This record gives sequence, structure tokens and C-alpha cells, in this order.
Amino acid sequence: MKKIIVILITIFFLACSIKTPEITLTGEKTALENQILGAYDQLTDNNLITTSKRTSAVLQDNQQSQAVRLALQRQKLNKDEIDELKDSHIAGEDNKGYLAILANEKYNQDASFHKRVDDLVEQENHDRRIIYQRVLALNHKSDGEQQSISSIFAKMQHENAKPGTKIQQQNGAWIDKVVKE
Repeated sequence: MKKIIVILITIFFLACSIKTPEITLTGEKTALENQILGAYDQLTDNNLITTSKRTSAVLQDNQQSQAVRLALQRQKLNKDEIDELKDSHIAGEDNKGYLAILANEKYNQDASFHKRVDDLVEQENHDRRIIYQRVLALNHKSDGEQQSISSIFAKMQHENAKPGTKIQQQNGAWIDKVVKE
């Protein structure tokens, strides 16, 4: 009986073959080794060359979309202050779709207020530029076509402005927006 068990165990071991894994040694470190050692360049020149145009376009599209989202968030954050500037005629909507500073005594005399207004208007206009550029890109329009499209953006800003907001006409004159009946 012991002899049969020994024969069965021997047959079992002979029937089961253990294959050793193939190991290839190279002189270069793998990307994982380089990353662990801190010598990993995320995008090397070779990676950039092999990156497809589609991947680049998708990455750029995602960055632009994120920039637009951030611009919209900042516009919401600054909306009350911008509305206050418009209500007090310190700022108005120009004929190119941007916010313009209109001189008044407080703005001219109070340096800290002057800086705050300048910063708010610059932020708002920066955010609008980001949004306008994205709209142009999505509609496959070039920067050269921006002048004709800026009148459309200006019209949108004028239409969305509250009554009493200063609006710049195409001829450069400033008027108060009136309620259309």
C-alpha cells in the first residue's frame, strides 16, 4: 500500500510540470523604475512626437472647457458687485461685449475703490474673453472673425442688462437702457 502511494505521488509530480517564467534582462530601466527613482519624465520628446493630434485636441478641449467653467463661476461670484457698479453708473456695457469703466467722483477720488473697480472689471472682461474664445472655437471661427461676432456678444450683454444700465451705442454714445414695452 505504501508502495502504491509512493508511485501515485511520483506520477502526480511527474504529470505536473512547472514552467519557469521567461526573464529578459535589459540595460535600461522601466518606466516604473524611473518613476520610483524620481527620474521619470511624464512627457518626453518621444512621447510628444507619438501623441496623436486627436489626443492633443481632446486635452486642449478639456482645458478650455475647464477655463470656461472657472470663468462662469467667477462671474457668478462677482455678479452682485458688478451689478452694483452698473446700477451706480460706474460701469456700463460697451459696444464690443465688454464691461467699461465710466468715470465718476468716487472712482476718481478714492484710490482703493478705484483699484477694486479696475480689478473687478478686468476679471469680468477676462472671463468674457475666455467664454467668447470658446464660442468662437466651437463654431470654428477664426480670431479675424471676432470683430463681427463681438457685435453679437455686445447685443447679448445689452439685452441681458437691467434697465438703467449704461449702454454704449455703435456710434460710441452712452445711453441708459430703457424698458421695452
